[in-house]
Amino acid sequence: MICLKSRLNQWKNSSFQHLCLDLRSTFEYNQQHLVPSTHIPLEQLHKRMAELPPKHIPFALVTTTIVQNNSFLSTEYKTGEQWLLDRGWQPRIIFRPNSELCFWPKARLAGYVNEKYEQQQSWIMFSPHPLLKDYMDLIVTTLQQNNNMDERRKVLDIGCGSGRDLTWLLLHQRKWCATGVDYLSGARERFETMTTLIKDRVQFIRAKVQIDGTWQYLDIMEQHQHNEKKGDGGMMTSFVSNNKNENFNSYHKDQKTKMMTTRIESEQHHQQQQQYDLVMTFRFFIRPVLWTLPCFVKPGGILMISHFVDIGDYQQPKKEKRLRKGELNDFARRMDLTILVDRLDTTEDGNRTMHSMIFQKRKS
Repeated sequence: MICLKSRLNQWKNSSFQHLCLDLRSTFEYNQQHLVPSTHIPLEQLHKRMAELPPKHIPFALVTTTIVQNNSFLSTEYKTGEQWLLDRGWQPRIIFRPNSELCFWPKARLAGYVNEKYEQQQSWIMFSPHPLLKDYMDLIVTTLQQNNNMDERRKVLDIGCGSGRDLTWLLLHQRKWCATGVDYLSGARERFETMTTLIKDRVQFIRAKVQIDGTWQYLDIMEQHQHNEKKGDGGMMTSFVSNNKNENFNSYHKDQKTKMMTTRIESEQHHQQQQQYDLVMTFRFFIRPVLWTLPCFVKPGGILMISHFVDIGDYQQPKKEKRLRKGELNDFARRMDLTILVDRLDTTEDGNRTMHSMIFQKRKS
């Protein structure tokens, strides 16, 4: 094995000097860790794969051998290294502090350690959507020209997934706040895990965007249904269930349903009246919804769209769920949007083409 000092220098002089994954426990990481390094406890790794870099990009790895009550890891995966390798990631330089003699004193002497009592920082390993990363300066400059009196911006990400793009964006723009919208089951948990570093400036809405452009608030409806099944829908539920008069019960049940419906409609109306400085939607496309997107953008604000376009031969998504060639350009013309960026991208595997555009809504 190459000596620790040589491996540390090899890492620091590499193209991935900013990428290091630490799989140790939270307690161990908080005591001391390499700088920079991203902390994902080994037992959480299978749930937080979205935080890892693309599989073709190498990185350094700090392993652990302490695994308890870990059903997803078999014996051969106890350090995490082989688990990553088997799934296509490339941990290129491996550090094993639990088995390497005097690891931390040597790493500290080399100047690569953040101590427990020093200011804690956080680093991310992933990159956002290329359109966002490549044109961040353009976005900031355009919004400043639109309103240079206020540096605070509101962002909406429709089809946000785990919140990777919003996390990257808000870490770079400390005065911005954002709302992420997604409808998949379990999306909230993934989103909240991903956005821990910016949790005070971000909110998640579990909603399904309908083909008429309205939002169906799934969290509110599911909570209502859950409360109905448990019979703990508040004081009115308790009162109604103890009343023997069937007409009385029926009346108040109807009233409660009306109240719930009113609440859902009120929140939907409020959200749909909101306008944002930046609206973005990546790899999410419902054709009728496309035409409603400018409604969410403030005058002078920015709309970013990137989705698969019907160029080339590939299986997913199906043709009817792809953009047609020139469809976004026609959309811009009809909606009177200014085109700031218009480009074709390919996915990481190089097999699928995406049409990516940035628009500015005209000032009223």
